[in-house]
Amino acid sequence: MLLLIGYGFSSKEMIIQLLSEEWPLTLKQIHSKLKRRGKTISGQAVHKTLKEMVKNNLLKRTTNLEYKINLHWIYRVEKTCNIILSQYSSKNTLVETPNRFENFNLLPINKSTVLCQQIS
Repeated sequence: MLLLIGYGFSSKEMIIQLLSEEWPLTLKQIHSKLKRRGKTISGQAVHKTLKEMVKNNLLKRTTNLEYKINLHWIYRVEKTCNIILSQYSSKNTLVETPNRFENFNLLPINKSTVLCQQIS
């Protein structure tokens, strides 16, 4: 499970977080869960964000109007991370073990107070 800690996460980042824990979810479920996590956002804004994420192939929308992360996007992220890991490993500059990274952000995050840890 990916754990994101900090303030200032975008709606997209929080939606990815939600859908990495539970899927598929309807727009209403996503909106409700975002609000419970302290995100101030309207249902219309969630709809607009989900529509954009589907258009950009981050999410898939099912025939039941439920959303889940696009598996192809996950594979692209994994491939990119493996390339970065390989490049860093080949230069012997990676100090952390391959099993646990601290201060590693899966998504572009603009706040420096964010900590992202992979929890096993």
